[in-house]
Amino acid sequence: MGNQFRKMWRFEKQTLARFDRVVAVSARDEKFFREQYGVHSVRVIPTGVDLDYFDYRPPASRREIVFTGSMDWMGIRRHRVLHG
Repeated sequence: MGNQFRKMWRFEKQTLARFDRVVAVSARDEKFFREQYGVHSVRVIPTGVDLDYFDYRPPASRREIVFTGSMDWMGIRRHRVLHG
């Protein structure tokens, strides 16, 4: 496991333990929270996406990055100013 992965895993486990209940958006996430983080009080509230139609597929073998964030985040703006 990479160092960043371990840090994030530890952070998520500690954070989830602070709450009385955790909301998961799928049964798969609920199972993950229970098994990986030891969370016992998890409730599934689906996102409203038809998971039978939009089925999970493993990532393609090609390496791609899809950015879905906001381009006005301070770190990105600073990078654009410094690096054109």
